[in-house]
Amino acid sequence: MKVSTDGLTLIKLLFQKKNDSNIDFNDLLDANERVEEKDYDKAIELYKNYIEHEETFVLARYNIGYVYLKKGLVDEAIDWMSSCLEHVDKEKNKMLYAHVHNGLAWAKLLTDDKQDIDILSKKAYSINPKFIHFIGTRGSVLIELGKIDQGLKLLLPQVDFQFPNSQTLSLSMYIYYAFITLEESKKAMKYYNFISKNEDKLETDDLILWNLIQNKVSKVNVS
Repeated sequence: MKVSTDGLTLIKLLFQKKNDSNIDFNDLLDANERVEEKDYDKAIELYKNYIEHEETFVLARYNIGYVYLKKGLVDEAIDWMSSCLEHVDKEKNKMLYAHVHNGLAWAKLLTDDKQDIDILSKKAYSINPKFIHFIGTRGSVLIELGKIDQGLKLLLPQVDFQFPNSQTLSLSMYIYYAFITLEESKKAMKYYNFISKNEDKLETDDLILWNLIQNKVSKVNVS
């Protein structure tokens, strides 16, 4: 099962609308393909062609941040995504507004930075509580903030062991951490084994999260 990534979903949003501008969007489409091919450096180069246009200012900058996240350069990702906050208009484009806030919340989770993650993820989730990426981030944030039962309620239905991918594996990491915190080791190992069995499918940003989660688990076990 192929799950559309957060960044690519945003690109698709642009082309669902009638293009009344004089901007040539060919490079943006090419950037989309480059991301799918994991040619991240070329994707960033192409996105930068659109960072000064009013119509694509936020979209291009957000996606540059998203690509930096996939490269494992989390601080750079946060910088680019943060630059969108003052420019994204909730009334004009709710989904773009939601993606920016959701992406920034997720990026901050990878740095173990809890500042603003509650409000960032809540804003995205409130706009579309059925979108898998918003559910995943919101549930993970709740677990990170100690609201474990609420977080598990959101995350557990999103993981199907038949479909290991970046989305299901990253959410399994937070579920694993949640069950360890609750001292339910048998349930926790079910998700640990799922992650370990499919560790070859983890991308750079997933590995950053996995290392962070394992460090958190070690501290729980010590205490």
